[in-house]
Amino acid sequence: MKEKYKKSRKYLSREINDEELEEELLKASDKFVIDKKEEIKLIDIIRKKLDISSSETISMAVKKFIKNEKLKEIDNPKLFDAAVTIAYLRTILSNHDSQWKSNIEQARKYIKEQINDEDLEDEILEASEKLVKFFYKDST
Repeated sequence: MKEKYKKSRKYLSREINDEELEEELLKASDKFVIDKKEEIKLIDIIRKKLDISSSETISMAVKKFIKNEKLKEIDNPKLFDAAVTIAYLRTILSNHDSQWKSNIEQARKYIKEQINDEDLEDEILEASEKLVKFFYKDST
């Protein structure tokens, strides 16, 4: 178990390449809750890494990858934050999926509660993944 942890930390350090951001990410991952009261949110750290200024910017950017008009009309930045969080964890930190499992499940539950349409849920997640890949590629 200790060896797995060391290997995971080494990978995380290499991927993030920013000691302060890495520590913030680790702290936030333990606290991640889609809740207005939370001081440090995982999405804030992801936005820093992707160089995206705000939740509103994330919403607008994800919508550029969405085809469904009903989904484009949704005005809920937290929904798009949750989708981008899932996409980032699955795409950029995919080798450590088990460490983020509860975060992904929680965000997925929130998306399901907000949209309640499996096809639209899949579309927002696919669009978010495209966004993460686009911005992450540009930030490396």
